[in-house]
Amino acid sequence: GEWVTDNSGLLQMNGAEGWRYVCDDVFARNDIGANVACLELGYASGTHEDGTAPEDLFYDAVNCDGDETSLAECPHLSAEDCQVSEAVWVTCGTARLVSTSGEMAADNSGLLQMYSTEGWRYVCDDLFDQNDNG
Repeated sequence: GEWVTDNSGLLQMNGAEGWRYVCDDVFARNDIGANVACLELGYASGTHEDGTAPEDLFYDAVNCDGDETSLAECPHLSAEDCQVSEAVWVTCGTARLVSTSGEMAADNSGLLQMYSTEGWRYVCDDLFDQNDNG
């Protein structure tokens, strides 16, 4: 199958052992690692899902806290017990929902922000109404 599209693909990390796929063992607990990876690639945010790698060569237990500027800064293990079906597929995007306090919204509702060259900006409701599906 496909390994990459314009904004998504199987996630690889360049660590001490070179380029390897990222295993979903710890990474799949939340989207923090996907956000770190996507920010490093120039996107605003990211999500992850299950993928299948073409070979069994992984970094395991990749555990980002969100303060990293690159995926390689996230604690991880070089020794691994991952199968090709445990690869991480990441999709990067330019929109996010935040709570009124500015934290990432966890319940699929919140204030819409878009990322641009000026950073994160709130989307104005001037042209939005109850009929919009945006």
